[in-house]
Amino acid sequence: MLGKHALAPSAVQARTPAPLLAPLSAASVAQLGLAYLATAPETAQQDHDDLYTRQQLYQQAIDDPASTSKHSLVRAVCDDWKDGLSYAQVAQLDIQLFQEKGTGKTWSAYRANLAASGAVPAANQLFQRFRQAFGAFHPHYLHLSTLSSPHPVTLLRIQLLPSSSSSTSSSSASAHPPAHLLLHFPDTPFFLLPSSLTAALKPLVLHSLELALASPAVAPPELDKVDLEGRDWASLRQCLLASMARQQGRAGGADAAPRRRRASPPPTPLPLHPLTNVPLLPSPTAKRTRAIKRRRVEAAREAFHLPRNGEAGGGTEDEDSLPVLDKLEYELHLPYPSSSSPPPSEPSPSNLSQQHHQPPFHLRLTGTHVLAGLRALVREGYIDPTPTPASAQEGKGGGGMPRWLSGGVQEEGVNRMKVGLREGGGGVGRI
Repeated sequence: MLGKHALAPSAVQARTPAPLLAPLSAASVAQLGLAYLATAPETAQQDHDDLYTRQQLYQQAIDDPASTSKHSLVRAVCDDWKDGLSYAQVAQLDIQLFQEKGTGKTWSAYRANLAASGAVPAANQLFQRFRQAFGAFHPHYLHLSTLSSPHPVTLLRIQLLPSSSSSTSSSSASAHPPAHLLLHFPDTPFFLLPSSLTAALKPLVLHSLELALASPAVAPPELDKVDLEGRDWASLRQCLLASMARQQGRAGGADAAPRRRRASPPPTPLPLHPLTNVPLLPSPTAKRTRAIKRRRVEAAREAFHLPRNGEAGGGTEDEDSLPVLDKLEYELHLPYPSSSSPPPSEPSPSNLSQQHHQPPFHLRLTGTHVLAGLRALVREGYIDPTPTPASAQEGKGGGGMPRWLSGGVQEEGVNRMKVGLREGGGGVGRI
């Protein structure tokens, strides 16, 4: 877990480790205590018996977490770190907390426009280049860490150093600006930056990353913002990789086979009551109920591009198969005429362009797992995503769920979309 650092680890940032240890689990605190004892320099004043006792305390907490209270572990670690925490130790605590619980902050996705033959440098090279580039703008402490679980990710932690007007020996939190994490997914052009970056700091970070990605013979690539934000970085990674795979499939030509959608049989008219002329609804049998449930499950798989039974990865209904997004936003440009102008006879792109002054509709879906909620509505029969022949020609889904609502997030790797008339008329889709 220890990463590389740009300054001497003896530079003290904080003298009260207890608040920083409080969010961590007891096992994590014990692991940090063991790691410190293994790397701490030995002195003549050290009591070897006391050192052995602390090692036993930490190891027992790791082997049997219920046997040791977290308070005693925190107190023991604070005694070991009585001289205060270095920048390296504080960075290590942040990375440990990120791996356990995340940050609770919103991430914004960026993509590097690399050349066809370009590649993202290794983590060590990216670290060195970014440190040199950002150091020209602001004194800082940079910490590099690479995680392999649950997904591979490289973390660059930036700690801005106190300005010359601040007392570097002060232990107050105001003397040390908050740290920022930058995430990069190895072997991809994708980066995640915290949305909380200030307007003054964000351009410096982006420019430093572009310089870190530059090669000797090629100009620095630009970092473009992707319409994808969220708090779960692993789900954002899943959306971005799906988008990259889709674009590579398009470039492959014949290798990218289009998805086939099974045609729905025409509906059978229901018999009418002889007196009221109201359709008679037959009571479904157990066999028919099972068949309806199977059709709904298959419809949910098809709508959200999930593998069917018998295919690779098929046969599971757990929520891990879908990206965990807490917000989806859509901007709907519908061809509604204004109250001061007569309605057009037929909608067309020219009609839509004449009505751009009308404000669009904004649709926002929020929840702990939006895609899983939509999929549950399909499985329970509240939404029928199977397109009718007319709606299929117009590029829409049937039953009130358009295709851009179910599959656009996974296909395009975004959770913000603009929807309106397609160019050439006919159908509502992504614009």
